[in-house]
Amino acid sequence: MIDTLEACPAVGRFSDGALYEKIMKIRLGTISDTKKISQTHKDSIQKLCKDHYSSENIEKWTSILDPKIYENAIKEKILIVAEEENEILGFGILDVYNSELCAIYVDPEHTKKGVAADLLHKLESLALEKNVVLLQISWRKPDRFSG
Repeated sequence: MIDTLEACPAVGRFSDGALYEKIMKIRLGTISDTKKISQTHKDSIQKLCKDHYSSENIEKWTSILDPKIYENAIKEKILIVAEEENEILGFGILDVYNSELCAIYVDPEHTKKGVAADLLHKLESLALEKNVVLLQISWRKPDRFSG
């Protein structure tokens, strides 16, 4: 399997109209990434979901996000990371066996820059390569998080 999936140089616009250039690399996640992935996941939930979930539910949700849980995704699923200059901007998880898009999370400092869209497109492409033509997405109700 290839470690680096692709580099995504692009020019885009921030929500205020200013131009930016990104040189983002999308690659397979590794065991050495799990701490950074866990922190990105927690930051994303704590900052981007705070208007949609109670603080109690966010605490329950993030309390289970130990770096070890990503090891399973790396070994049994496809976990990709978007990075720029060795900083993880976001990650996504694809479960080919169950035809499920499990996760896409972006660091709050890097939203509205196309990171999630690039991760989604790459996961869709990887699914097609594995002959998965229909992906499902699941979600949990806020009261279903357990610690």
